[in-house]
Amino acid sequence: MKYFCCIIIVLGAMMPAFAAEVSMDFSIYSAYVWRGIILNDGSVFQTSVTLSEHGFSANVWANVDLTDANDLRGNVTEIDYTFTYAKEMEKVNITGGVIAYTFLHVDADATTEVFAGVSFNTILNPSVMVYWDVDEVHGVSVIFSASHTFKLFKEELSDGLTLKANLGYSSAKFVEGNFVYENPGTRFSDYSLQASLPITLPKGTLNLTASYSDLIDSELHTPGYEDDDSYFVVGAMYALGWGS
Repeated sequence: MKYFCCIIIVLGAMMPAFAAEVSMDFSIYSAYVWRGIILNDGSVFQTSVTLSEHGFSANVWANVDLTDANDLRGNVTEIDYTFTYAKEMEKVNITGGVIAYTFLHVDADATTEVFAGVSFNTILNPSVMVYWDVDEVHGVSVIFSASHTFKLFKEELSDGLTLKANLGYSSAKFVEGNFVYENPGTRFSDYSLQASLPITLPKGTLNLTASYSDLIDSELHTPGYEDDDSYFVVGAMYALGWGS
């Protein structure tokens, strides 16, 4: 873990010379839940580096287990590589890209997703993201979202408290590849409720988060966590960036 963190810090220090914008973040969460699926019910450390320019971005993200919940304390269990193009317009934002998932020390195969999404700059900021696994699972996951930000503090202190709701829709192939199930048919699979509060610091931003997720269909379960379909997660992220 120490070696990996050193690499991230060194890359972050070097990258401003190669990109218009560089950002890094360091997070601790009480659990790791992905699209309603519990991947670790113990605390985790997550970090990433992102290079961005002219709407294009490249991101490297990693997860480190902090407890013996999976008997992998201190081990990097996942490294993901994401390449994205995003276009912001007056009323609509569009995005698309590809994610390469790789896993270490766990029984999971590397895979690749392509994704595309659209969001609208209007009341409740509705958005929809579509993810298509083109490698291992060959399934589709759709996430519908809505959010609202409450301006509770002065702008120099915080951008405000954001409340967000997500609804997941999974194809039969996605269900087969990721859940324990009785019927692998296409269905609405999960939902989550999130609250986040960014706090502006002299250098960087501290973002406090809390989320609750649950599986909608009683026939679906997370492998290894059949009795824990719902989960509450709290966490904190420190982020900083350089460039224009």
